[in-house]
Amino acid sequence: LHDPAKAPLVKKMFLEYATGKYSIERLVEWTKKTGLTNKNGRNLSINPVHRMLRDTFYYGLITHIRGTFQGEYEPLISKQLFDKVQFVLKDRGFKIEQKYNYIFQGLLICYVCSKKLKAMTAKRKWPYYLCRNKQCGIKTISESTLEDQFLEQLKILEFTEEEATSFKKAVLSFRRTADISKAEQIKAMDLELSAIDSRLTELLQKYTDRKIDDETYSHTRKAWLNQQIQLKESRTALEDSDNKSYDQMKELVKLLVSPVNAYKKADLLNRRRLIISMVANLELNGKVLIVNWKKPFELVARRPKSIIGGDDGS
Repeated sequence: LHDPAKAPLVKKMFLEYATGKYSIERLVEWTKKTGLTNKNGRNLSINPVHRMLRDTFYYGLITHIRGTFQGEYEPLISKQLFDKVQFVLKDRGFKIEQKYNYIFQGLLICYVCSKKLKAMTAKRKWPYYLCRNKQCGIKTISESTLEDQFLEQLKILEFTEEEATSFKKAVLSFRRTADISKAEQIKAMDLELSAIDSRLTELLQKYTDRKIDDETYSHTRKAWLNQQIQLKESRTALEDSDNKSYDQMKELVKLLVSPVNAYKKADLLNRRRLIISMVANLELNGKVLIVNWKKPFELVARRPKSIIGGDDGS
């Protein structure tokens, strides 16, 4: 069902939009540059691109005048990616693309009034932030000042060589024991999938016997099919979870060995991604940046030095 020439580009379009760095207008330009066209070979415009991003067909759910059906074809994208795109669409929609990009835009909260600080640029060159609540006393603070403070906070996370060695040992131990409950979880998912199949059969029987109307049948069937797709994706993800978790932990060790260098080497977009992946929220109290880390970074930031990597290496 998928055009083999266009399918990779369509999938890439979903992936690109899910990053949040594109407006719909910019995504249309992206389709032109990459050569993604409609079935007649013409360039895509805003409305067709928007429809494509909202089409459940791409993750395997077909919506037809006679109801909703799970397609008997290989989905082009996952339900998880589709849901992420819907979140970005809801958050951004057709907003006008901003002229300037800011590292901390939308991430910085005023400690006094709990409102997000506004990002602005002075003389088309110098990014800064301010709280629009005049009673808070925060006039302006430059992005470079905030970055300097954030880098100081990153240094707190940095592992010593002994800590990195100890953490690696813990990761290896995790890999050896992580599959203890996986079989039970997969068994539970298989039972739930079987139950959904039974419910769909019962639903069809009720519909055939005219015990429920068209709208109830269509709505309920779609909900269960979506649940079925999500469960199948979760089951597949669980089967691969050991390797993925292990790889993520290895990447975490690499990051914590030198988080400051990782940040400095990144461009603006990847600096934002790094912050978002590590930080629960950022607060500004006067001119002082308060970093509230996500787990496990919060645990690392608050660690006693004796916890990770003692004299015995345990």
